[in-house]
Amino acid sequence: MFHPTVCSTKDGVALLQESKARASDGARCTSLRCVSGRSTIRNWWPIAAFLSSVLALQVVFANSIVANGKHASDHLQSAGVIFPVAFFLAVIFWAAPEARRHAGAWVAGAMVGLAFFVVALGNLRVIWAIGGDSWTDAQAGALGSARPGFDSGHSLVEIGTTAGVAAILLFIAVLRAHRIVRTGPAIAAAALSLLPLIAPGIGPLALLGIVVLIADLCIQRAHRLKMAATPV
Repeated sequence: MFHPTVCSTKDGVALLQESKARASDGARCTSLRCVSGRSTIRNWWPIAAFLSSVLALQVVFANSIVANGKHASDHLQSAGVIFPVAFFLAVIFWAAPEARRHAGAWVAGAMVGLAFFVVALGNLRVIWAIGGDSWTDAQAGALGSARPGFDSGHSLVEIGTTAGVAAILLFIAVLRAHRIVRTGPAIAAAALSLLPLIAPGIGPLALLGIVVLIADLCIQRAHRLKMAATPV
């Protein structure tokens, strides 16, 4: 005999249980997302700290230099290359604990930093030689040589750029020799680092090689973290 009341009660209980199950699954998913978010922040927050610190220093640096006119402002922008270099090196040594254990990596990294410090210094010498005048590139070409430090500043930029490329290649070689970076990314990084020598005037593009190194090291670090979090 059919009992509508009983069936209705059973259906209601089933629906209630299904609703609770869905709510439990939703809470579990939300909890997992929260754990994943906290884990991501905990594992990668130093990159944000490095970046914010370097950007703050770069803003203070740029605001403390008087660079009127296109030629001076271009050199000020080029002088700022030291800040991304500092950021990239910090990330590399943080992401690769193995690099911190090898003196050769520290020496090669210091050489990269020193080379781009020379680049920054050369650009600043040009700015100081201009002395606040609003020169275009044409005016700088016609009048700059008469100013002390103008030509030597440009020479320093060229020397620093060449030394920077060599230092980056050495850095890549050291990291590869200790198997800190993989072969493919090392080759790509070296090729990109040679661009300023192939096409003069694009010095900052030498940093693309370092970016490739960072990408490889961060991928490797993410893989290690995933393996450590996976139950055996």
